[in-house]
Amino acid sequence: MTLPFRAEQIGFLLRSQELLGVRTSGQNSSYVEQAPKEVDLLTQKSIASVLKKHLAHLVRPMTSGE
Repeated sequence: MTLPFRAEQIGFLLRSQELLGVRTSGQNSSYVEQAPKEVDLLTQKSIASVLKKHLAHLVRPMTSGE
C-alpha cells in the first residue's frame, strides 16, 4: 500500500512522566540503587507503550537501519 504522503522523524520518543520522575530523582541516592534495573525496565515499558499507540494509529515502525 502506497501512502499519500511521506513523513520522516529523526530523533527520539518523549519520556513518560513516570520515567521522567525516576530520572530526575537522580539527585538522591535512591536513583543509584534503582538505576540499572528499574530504569531499564521502565524505559522498555515506556517504549512498548508508545509503540502500541503508534500501531493503533497505523504508524508503521522502522528500524534504525532504514
